[in-house]
Amino acid sequence: MIQRFTIKCSRMKKFAILVILFCVGLTSLEGVAVALWGDPPAQNASDESIRFRSISNDDYAVFPVNWPPVHRYRLGLIRTVEDYEKIFNAAAFAGNTKPYAPASKMFKDDMLVFVCKVVPAVADVDKELRLEKVTAKGTTLEVRFEYRNSAKNSTYQIKATAAAWIPKRDYTSLKFYEGKNLVKEIKLDDKNWVFPE
Repeated sequence: MIQRFTIKCSRMKKFAILVILFCVGLTSLEGVAVALWGDPPAQNASDESIRFRSISNDDYAVFPVNWPPVHRYRLGLIRTVEDYEKIFNAAAFAGNTKPYAPASKMFKDDMLVFVCKVVPAVADVDKELRLEKVTAKGTTLEVRFEYRNSAKNSTYQIKATAAAWIPKRDYTSLKFYEGKNLVKEIKLDDKNWVFPE
């Protein structure tokens, strides 16, 4: 009787171990995939998609400060109203009711990433140049933007802006991509914005 009890306990232990291993395997599909097919493709667990709120070119009565035409872009990060005023000039005109800059309190918890680009003039600038995705990769912030280039018969060029609010954090660098192409990496210890070329 003792021998039968010992055999039963031994079988129950083995069964319990198998059930536990099965459950652990099911809780992680990646674990099952590794067991069956080998190592999974490398992934960076620290990649984080950052929520952003785009700013329209009509939100504030401003335009980008002028820069030499040899530079197609101006890229960067704005952390304060003072920084904002170094990048944008007030567009003073009669009947204007729009603010010239965001309120200082906006920069308490958030900051602005921006892309300014010389483009042929179009009616809807917000559709022409826009931010697509912002991703944190450790202490590097990757900003992806798209330029549609839909102007066909424009007779002059403008400096269009795509900008968005993101949560304020300490990043060491920014990488700006137009589509899949890296336009420029900015080391934030050195500067907050650059002309890439």
